[in-house]
Amino acid sequence: MRLGLPSAAVVGDRFGVSDRAVALQLLQVFFYVGLTTSNNSDLVVDENKLRRERAKFRFQALSEAKALPLKGLYFDSRKDFTLIEERVDTKRYTIKAKEEHLCLIEELGSRYITHLSPSFGTAKQISATIIGYFKGITRALSQLLAIGCDDTTFNIGWKSGVIRRLELKLGKPLQWGTIQSGGASVMVWDLCIWRDMGPLICLETTLTGDRYLSILSDHLHSFMSIVHSDGLGQFQQDNATPHASRVATKWLQEHSSDFRHFHLPPKSPEMNIIEDIRDALLHAVEKRSPPPRTPMDFLTALQDSWCEFPP
Repeated sequence: MRLGLPSAAVVGDRFGVSDRAVALQLLQVFFYVGLTTSNNSDLVVDENKLRRERAKFRFQALSEAKALPLKGLYFDSRKDFTLIEERVDTKRYTIKAKEEHLCLIEELGSRYITHLSPSFGTAKQISATIIGYFKGITRALSQLLAIGCDDTTFNIGWKSGVIRRLELKLGKPLQWGTIQSGGASVMVWDLCIWRDMGPLICLETTLTGDRYLSILSDHLHSFMSIVHSDGLGQFQQDNATPHASRVATKWLQEHSSDFRHFHLPPKSPEMNIIEDIRDALLHAVEKRSPPPRTPMDFLTALQDSWCEFPP
C-alpha cells in the first residue's frame, strides 16, 4: 500500500523539507511504532504522491488567497547565484549566474504569495514586476493599505524607491512599514550657528566625498558669506568619512580666507552643538500629531520643526 499522506505533504511544504526527506522520516516512524517490520513492509510512503499532494495544496492555497482582498504586502529581494540553463546551438549547458530574487508575503497572517525573478535589480523594474504579477493573476490591489520591506534607501527612497513607485502606479498613498528600524527614515544634512538656523537638506543617496563637496560649495559657502561676511566665522563638523575626505579637506583649505575650519578632535561629540539640536529636533517631531508615517511625511515634519526652532 502506497500512502500519500496529504497532511505530511503540507507540513513538509510549510517547513521547507523535501519529499524524499518526509518519506524517509515517516518510514522511520512506522518502523518505530511497529506498523512496518522486517517481515511486513506493505506500508510505503510514496514521495511522488507527496509531491502531487504538495502541488495540490499550493494550488488550493493560492486559489483561496486570490479570493481574499489583499490589504498588506511585504516584499524582500536579494541577488543570489542561481543554476540556469543556457542553450548554445543544439546543446544545453547548466551554468551558475547571479539573478535577482523577489519574495512576496501577504500580511496579516504571513501567507506566502509567490517568488519572482525581475530582469534587473532596479527599483523601477522591481515595482513593475510586482504590479505585473498581480495583473497577471487578476488580483486587484485596489484595497491594498500597507506595504513593507527592509529599511534601505533603495526600497524606501522618498523620490524613486520601490514603495514610492508602487504608490505612483496605484495612485494612492500606502502605510509604510520597515523591518529593521520599524519606521520611516530619511538622511539629512543640516547647518546652524549660535544665533541662527541654516539649511536642512535631504540626501537622496549615501553621502560620499564628491556629494559632500557639492553641499559645501552650494550651501555652506553661500550661508557663511551671508552670516559671516567679515570672514571671521568658524565652521565645525565631525570626523565622518565624507567630511574628512581629500576633496572636502582641499575645498575647505582653498576657502580658508572666507571662514576658518575648526578641527574637531576624534570621539568628542559633546563639543558639537549640532548633536543637541538634532536631539531636540527629533523630540519635536515625535510630539507631532498625527505622527509621520512615510519618509515624505517625516522629511516635512523635520523641515517644519527645523524652521520653528528659535534662533
